[in-house]
Amino acid sequence: MKDPYLGEFGRWIYKTLPQGMRVAGIDDFRTERGVEPEGINFLVHTYHSDEFEHHVSKHGVVEKFRQWIEDGRVYVKSSIQ
Repeated sequence: MKDPYLGEFGRWIYKTLPQGMRVAGIDDFRTERGVEPEGINFLVHTYHSDEFEHHVSKHGVVEKFRQWIEDGRVYVKSSIQ
């Protein structure tokens, strides 16, 4: 199976973390004014399959993914390559 592949729920799935990704924090999903911008691509290291699932942020992303963020299981593209 190639990496990434399209999962059963229409999300891209990666078997391994792609290069250039870093652990995300809550501040990665909020502007200086505390607004949650939409359109941030991120990967979530799933608990059940040990794979990385692609998501795109929208309003409420911090609350929805708070546990994953706090556990260091959310990744965003590093600005330093």
